[in-house]
Parts: sequence; structure tokens; C-alpha cells
Amino acid sequence: MKEYPISANLKLTLQDPEKDLDKLYQLIDENRQDLARYLIWAYSETKEQLADFLNESQQAYLEGKRLDLLIRYKNAIVGKISFNKLNSEKKTAEIGYFLAVNARGKGFMHQAVEKICQIGFEEYGLEKIYLLAAVENIASCNVAKRAGFKFDQKLEKHSRLIDGQLHDFNQYVLER
Repeated sequence: MKEYPISANLKLTLQDPEKDLDKLYQLIDENRQDLARYLIWAYSETKEQLADFLNESQQAYLEGKRLDLLIRYKNAIVGKISFNKLNSEKKTAEIGYFLAVNARGKGFMHQAVEKICQIGFEEYGLEKIYLLAAVENIASCNVAKRAGFKFDQKLEKHSRLIDGQLHDFNQYVLER
């Protein structure tokens, strides 16, 4: 298992579709209501759908199109962070992430974002990394700012959330 240490107790690891399925599904299921506010897929994702997604994202990783890492605190999975859209030709990527409710407020996501950006710049040769957050998702907007991202633009009516409405998103960018 490929690991990217952040501190003595916090690290990012490459996900293993077979080994990590049960624990990752449990994490999503236990945090489903909260995650679904900004991640519409979390509302109804089944274990089978998650298994399919993990296998698809593993294949995309092998093709150089994605990077999905688990956030582990004391070896327990507490979240996930990814380059959802990894474009080696344009040297850009877009970050997506989620964190368990009980792991928030400890700086884990800020540190995970900084680490995946380091990986992106050093290992993938990226020039720009984007992070999108719903305007009302203040915590994610603050993670972006704290990790050194600059506000790029407001994307009006960008994505439909669980309430069925299209929401505005802030786009942040971090350049090499």
C-alpha cells in the first residue's frame, strides 16, 4: 500500500478496492446525512455502487486520470481526498474530498489538501490545482484559503445539491 505520511498519526494511502471497501462504506454510511448536504451521491450510494466506483477509479488511476487517497488517522479511515479530474496534458487537477464528522475541526483536511497538492506538483508535474466548494460550505471554502488557494471565480448555478436546487460554487486555484 502506497503511503504519504503527513504526521506521526496522519497519512494518505492509496485506496485498495478490495481491502478498503467495507471500512469506507461504513464511514460513508455513518456520515451519510451530513455528507449528502454537499455530495449528492452520498445520499443513496449502496455498497455495490461504491465497489464499482472504487474499481473504476482504480482503473483511472492506472491510466493516469485520477488519484484517490484515503485519509487515515491512527490507521483508521476518516476520509478521502482525490484528484477527480487529472489532466496530464494541461497539467491540471481538481480536488474532491470528504471527512467524517468526528474527524473535523482537527486540521486533518487542511493537511491532506496540502499533501495532495505537494504530490500533484512533485510527482505529477501539475501547474494548477483547482478546488470547488459550494458557496455556503464555509468549512470547505476555509480549507481552500488556509491551504493557500486563491479565489478564482464564482460558478453560478454550478451543481444540483440534495435540496434539488442548483447552487453557486466558488472555484479556487493553487498554482505551482
